[in-house]
Amino acid sequence: MIQLKEQLLSIRTRASVDVRFQRAEANAKTASTLRSFRQTETTIEQEIGRYKEELKTEEIVHNETADFLRKKQRSLASTFDEWEKKYDKDLDVLSGQYNKMVTARESNLEVLMGLKARREKEVATELARCEAEEAEKEAEEIRKKLEEKMNNAAGLIQVIARMFMKRVKEKEKAGGGKKGGKKGKGKKK
Repeated sequence: MIQLKEQLLSIRTRASVDVRFQRAEANAKTASTLRSFRQTETTIEQEIGRYKEELKTEEIVHNETADFLRKKQRSLASTFDEWEKKYDKDLDVLSGQYNKMVTARESNLEVLMGLKARREKEVATELARCEAEEAEKEAEEIRKKLEEKMNNAAGLIQVIARMFMKRVKEKEKAGGGKKGGKKGKGKKK
């Protein structure tokens, strides 16, 4: 029995050592796993902190951008209203000017048509006057040519008459005194 007791004691000692060793090993593994989890947890918490900072930055940027865009939208709406009013005002002014110009154009067109008609009459009158002057000039030239022909004819008649008279005088001189030229005719008894 002693031997069994010793065996039991030896088994208990070994079991106790094994249990302590396994406990130490389990504790070491647990501590290692815990350190690994804590390190992962720390890394994740750092990432969460970084993401929170980025989120805050993004929220600030978003809010400032949204505020800027709202202000810009209000400014543009105000500018749009001003430009729309200016457009309406300018459109009214330009429409009035356009209507005046159309009226003036129509009036000027009527005046132009009257002036064209008057000009055509003046041109026709001037043309008729020029034609009349031309006809008068032609008539004057014809009259001058006729007068010249008549003068030439008169001159020719005078020359012929002088030559005739000269011949008559020469005949009288040569004939010796035949005066009257009725001798021998008409006194028969």
